Order: sequence, then structure tokens, then C-alpha cells
Amino acid sequence: MVPALLVLVCRQQYTRAPIPLTREREREIQKEEEKTLEPDEEGDGNDHGESVLTLTWTMKVNELKGNNNQINGLGFLGPLGYVTPILLPVATLVSGDLLFQESAISCSVSYVSSIILLTKRVVQIRPQINLPFPNGADVDNDEYDGDEGENEKKRQSPESVASATATATLPFLFYCNNGALEIYAVVVVGILLVSTGTECRAVGKVGAVTTGSVFEYGAVSCRAHSFSVTDFGAVGDGKTLNTRAFQQAVDHLSRYSQQGGALLYVPPGRWLTGTFNLTSHFTLFLHKDAVLLASQDINDWPLAKPLPSYGHGREAPGGRYMSFIFGTNLTDVIITGMNGTIDGQGEIWWTKFHEGKLRYTRPHLIEIMHSNNIQISHLTLLNSPFWTLHPVYSSDVIIQRITILAPVKSPNTDGIDPDSCTNTRIEDCFIVSGDDCVAVKSGWDEYGIAYGMPTRHLAIRRLTCISPTSAMIALGSEMSGGIEDVRAEDITAINTESGVRIKTAMGRGAYVRDVYVKGMKMHTMKWAFWMDGNYGSHPDKHYNPNARPMVSGINYRDVVAENVTMAAQFNGIPGDPFTGICISNATIAMSPKSKEAPWTCSHVQGITSGVTPRPCSILPEKTVACQFPTAKLPIDMVKFKKCVYKVRHT
Repeated sequence: MVPALLVLVCRQQYTRAPIPLTREREREIQKEEEKTLEPDEEGDGNDHGESVLTLTWTMKVNELKGNNNQINGLGFLGPLGYVTPILLPVATLVSGDLLFQESAISCSVSYVSSIILLTKRVVQIRPQINLPFPNGADVDNDEYDGDEGENEKKRQSPESVASATATATLPFLFYCNNGALEIYAVVVVGILLVSTGTECRAVGKVGAVTTGSVFEYGAVSCRAHSFSVTDFGAVGDGKTLNTRAFQQAVDHLSRYSQQGGALLYVPPGRWLTGTFNLTSHFTLFLHKDAVLLASQDINDWPLAKPLPSYGHGREAPGGRYMSFIFGTNLTDVIITGMNGTIDGQGEIWWTKFHEGKLRYTRPHLIEIMHSNNIQISHLTLLNSPFWTLHPVYSSDVIIQRITILAPVKSPNTDGIDPDSCTNTRIEDCFIVSGDDCVAVKSGWDEYGIAYGMPTRHLAIRRLTCISPTSAMIALGSEMSGGIEDVRAEDITAINTESGVRIKTAMGRGAYVRDVYVKGMKMHTMKWAFWMDGNYGSHPDKHYNPNARPMVSGINYRDVVAENVTMAAQFNGIPGDPFTGICISNATIAMSPKSKEAPWTCSHVQGITSGVTPRPCSILPEKTVACQFPTAKLPIDMVKFKKCVYKVRHT
């Protein structure tokens, strides 16, 4: 895999009189810049006062004769040489107004370009489609109390005018199955906050981080104390191993857990480190130009015991390597920043896995277990050795505005895996993965049944996924503790194998029930709907082959899909059918090479309403709107506070 990524970022701060941006002026700016901004008018539950960006673009997957090679692209590139560089600049204008201490506005500009190398292929134009991209409106400084009416008043009041910034992340994956070239180029569309009608003057050097700079950020908890990792001798040169410095820093900050908590600041630089543990009442804060680099020396990764609900390592009978950033038995832990980067440098692990040279299961990038009140937000997570983000046996978890990137052929690089967790909120995340973008789990066969800890009360909103060989959201296959009350809303899959998939088998036991999906958009899919009752991976020979999983109450509504090979494959279990399936208001446009029978169904029961193409006869038509709960989950009532960190170090 040959990534090509060129990033140019510049930022400048201005002071001005606080004049709210009017709708008329917003339209003038749009016309001047010849851009299109579509505000959120769909009632999508977005309580953060942010603008939802819809970018119209064209994409065509061209399957060449004689193989399954695919290329995704924009427009018509025509025949190219063996290797031709293409520069794809993207600039997106988003207007907003951020009131900073009642008299200041922060304006930022970020332009990102990617050089994409292509082999000799032809990419054809398809009719335009509208694809929503997750925005990164940085409005978490507003307290969020779960009351949309109150939040709207806050957004309109001059005392707390929220910013309307948006960050769109647009990936293009180019790959061919002859192994000669795999490239992904990620275009992170920048932000331009425009303010007119007032005089502005620069108050700081562009891109500089100077002593006295103040960062505001949204968090569940603010901290009374703060330190920089450089206080403990860390060196951000990308070469010096800083494991000792990071762990000493965390250990020192743990002394303040009963004194208002503490924040560890990671300044600009490339900080190489081995694994380290977190502590309670603690915030790890990454500057936008900070990169945490995971050591590629396996000796820097200690071993950990297997999870009790899995019995042994997921890939080997023994234990597992400790996750890069790890915490257990904690409360009130935050990992956040200004979209800083955590890079697992996982290629060495993927290679050893493919070569069969690992005796233990690969490590996760971030794992928090037996903990509560967790926030992970505003970060870019790259190249995890195994699953990327793994909260397990935990409660009250918020994962927000996370970008996760891994090569689409990297093994088992799941994006976010909530595992035996209660009250979890996943919002505004963008994931490119070699496996499921979100995988909901709760233990494996007899070990998960014995541990008996379900995943429940899970909300997934405004997720965008690219995973050509896996699912946007998978329920299972390790679901032996049970999965219930899962709500997925306003989710988008592009060039992904399936939408929301259920994976289970005899021997799993437990249940998957009360699953609600609303507002699912898909483009270039193998399956729109997929349920599999014969996903037969087991930890050992001691599982109970008669342990039947119960699948019921699965609801899909308001679904649009384009360029789909097969509408649905529903395979329940003989003598143990999947029941209570409901699909309403679903339009699936089949690809030219789709199968004659777009639906395959066995051992399932349910109803459909307004579904095209016509479903299986065992899912009869009935005029109904499938359920989606209106009551909010407890995790939706959590407030974000406006926190401030003052930099004491350059």
C-alpha cells in the first residue's frame, strides 16, 4: 500500500466586534464563493447547532472484464500511463460565527491535497449522487443538556453563538487485485470561517503555538491541573522512545484525581512510545500537530491476560498483547484534542499475522475496560495493529468526531468495537477500515454466555463508512452476552460489503433484539441487508452446539441504496428463525450486474412496506412504518462543558 498525502494547514486568529452572521449574508458568501451549503433541515437529532455539509460528486465503480478490479474516482480520467500523478485539490466553504469571550472570533483555513497514483485504467462517469459527509463542527463548547428547545435558545442567544464550522473528510480508494498497487488518498476538506462587515487584525503568527495561547474544548469534565509531557523529559523527534516519560506523567497526574483531576498536554511533534496506562479523572489532550507513534519493537508491548468473556486471545489460544493506550477500573477519562493523531504503525503486525509468526493476539490501538464516564473525541486514529477502538465492560461512553483510517486490505482493523458496554454514544465518525467499521460485541460462545454481560443502549449517529470487504455496522459475531436496544440513525456506507449486518451461529446462545435503523444511505454495495445464522467461528471445541441465539425485533426504515449487487440475504437458523423483521420505505437500485433474484430468504419472519425491489414472499407487504424509539437514552442527557487549557510551553 502506497499512501500519498500532502497536507497544508494554516490558521490565524482575529479580533472583531461580535456581530452574528445573518442568513442573508450567508447566502451572499455562498454566491461569491460559488459553493453550496445545505443546512440541517432533516431533523436528524443533531443537537450541536452544526451545519450539515452535502457535497455533490460523481463516482463510478468500473469492473473490468475478466476480473474484479475496481477503481473509484471522480469524473472521467481517461486512459492513463502506468503511473500518473493526479492532484486533487478540494476546498469547501462553510460560514459560521464563533463568539470567543464575547469579543473575538477564531478563523481557520485548512487546505489538504492528495497526490493519487493510478495504474492504466478508465474511470467512467455515473449520474450524480448526493452523499453526506460527517462534519466536524467544533461546537462542543456549548453545554448539551439533551433538550433541543433549550439548545436552540443557546445557539440563538448573543451570549453563546455557536460556531458553524464543518470538516468533511472525503476518501478515494484505488485498488487492484493483482497486488501491484493499493492506494488510498484522504482529502480532509478544510474550514474557512468568514466574517464580514467589521475590521479584523491579526493577533498571532499564523500556525504558531506560543506561551500564553489558550485552547477551548468541550468535555464532560474540566481539569484543575495541567502538565505537558515535556515536563517529564519527552522528546518529539519521532526517534526517541518516550514510554517512560508518558507513564511517569500519567502516574504523577494520578495524584490529582481527588483534587479536580489533571490534563496531560501533548504539544506539536512526533512522539514515539510503547504502551502506557491511563488513570482516573484524567485528560490526554493532543495538539493538532501532535502525532503519537506506536513503537514497532514488539518488546515494547507487554502481554495481557485474555478477556474473561472470550476465554483466550481472539487469534491464538494464549493471551494478547496489551493495547497501545490502555486503562482498566477507571472513572472519568478523556482522550481528546484538536484532531491530533495516534498512529499504531500496524504494518509490522499485519505482516507477522499473515506470515503466522505471532503466538499471541495482536494489540488494539485504544482499549478501556471495567470503566465508566469515558470520552474519546476529536482525534485521527491510524493503522491499528488489530481493532482500533475497544471499550469493553464499560458504561457511559461517548465517542465523537473520530476519524479512523486503515488500508482496506489490512486484517481485522475494525473501527469501533463496543463490547459488553452499556450507554454508549457514537457520533460524527468517519471510518475507512479493513474490517467492520463498527462491530458490536459481547463475548464469545461459552465464555460470553458464562460472563453474561450484554451490550445495550447504544446510539450510532452520522457515521460514514468505507469497507469493501465488511459491514458498516456488524452485530456480532461475538454476541454471546447479548445485544439489545441498538439505534443507528443517519448513517452512510460507500463501497462497503453490507450495511447493518447480523452475524451469529449455533453455539453463540444469547440474543440480538430491538435493533432500530433509520436513514441509511448506501452506494456501491454487495448487499444492502444481510443476516447470517451460520457464521461459524468458535474459540475451541468446548462450546455448546445446542446454544441457540435468538434474533428478533430488527427494524429498518428510510433506506436508499444505489449500485447494489444483491438487495438482501437473510439466512436464519433451521428451527430457530429470525423473527420480527420489519423493513419500510426502502428503495434499492440494483447494479447492471446484479443477480436475477435480488432477495434470498430462509428461516426468517417479518413484514415489509414500500420496499423496492419486491422482497421475498415470506416477508409480506403490510402498510406500516417500522419502529424507531423517540425517547432519548441516558447517555444523550450528558452535558459537555466549556473547558480551557492555557499553554505554558512552546
